[in-house]
Amino acid sequence: MNTNLLNIVKQIITENGEEVLNNAKRLKAFFNDLAQEVPKPLRLAFGRCIEEGAYTALKAAPDTSARAVCKAAFAQKLRDEDGLDAALSGEALDILEAALFGEAKRAAFCASCGKELEDGWKLCPQCGVAVGSTASPPQYQPPPDNAAPGAREKSIWDYFGTAMGSKYATFAGRARRKEFWYFNLVFTILYIICSIIDSAAALHFETLGWGILSSICWFGFLIPSLSVSARRLHDVGKSGWFILVPIYNIVLWCTEGNAGANSYGADPKLP
Repeated sequence: MNTNLLNIVKQIITENGEEVLNNAKRLKAFFNDLAQEVPKPLRLAFGRCIEEGAYTALKAAPDTSARAVCKAAFAQKLRDEDGLDAALSGEALDILEAALFGEAKRAAFCASCGKELEDGWKLCPQCGVAVGSTASPPQYQPPPDNAAPGAREKSIWDYFGTAMGSKYATFAGRARRKEFWYFNLVFTILYIICSIIDSAAALHFETLGWGILSSICWFGFLIPSLSVSARRLHDVGKSGWFILVPIYNIVLWCTEGNAGANSYGADPKLP
């Protein structure tokens, strides 16, 4: 663990309070002044952990085991989304945890089965092997799908199904960019297909001239489209009424959401 960075984080917490670790922009300003001697990859990894809401997630974890699962999920997520080395992001998360909760005593592990050993044990209680040498602590591994919410990256159909299912008319809460844009991508594709079929089969309402299938598609997607749009605006800390502001609403829909919780709810990126 990089003790230099750990001491810098502790200093920042002492002078500004823990909440500074929930504000990536403010923390970056401190880092520019204090952490020049820390290797840049580690600084960047720590910054990404803060941007993704690691402070809020670790503080919400009830014990060390839950924090371990949380850190493993974060390390995997940063590797998948940003290409960060899992060991590097793991070290950054260890530093954050140590600054918040104190440095944990490094445990010993049975060289045979990997069970954590307590002081004074001469035999491993799990496999019965004599305690003479210890293995290294387990490395960060991706948690199973059910270990923590968000541990598995969702697919386009997961996001679309959420918008059309459990959150069909839910205007409260937040939606990350993937949920918003994947929903609109699928909607656009389906609408184009319906319009093509309407034209090919001459399926139109005689009085209005609208295509039958495309009209059904449009009205069926209207409510979830409005709700996911409002939740996307909530994710950047804006009211859902900004839907009505041309151009600016598109800018907001493209903007990265607030790191950590905001007044509209928890960070949808958090595991």
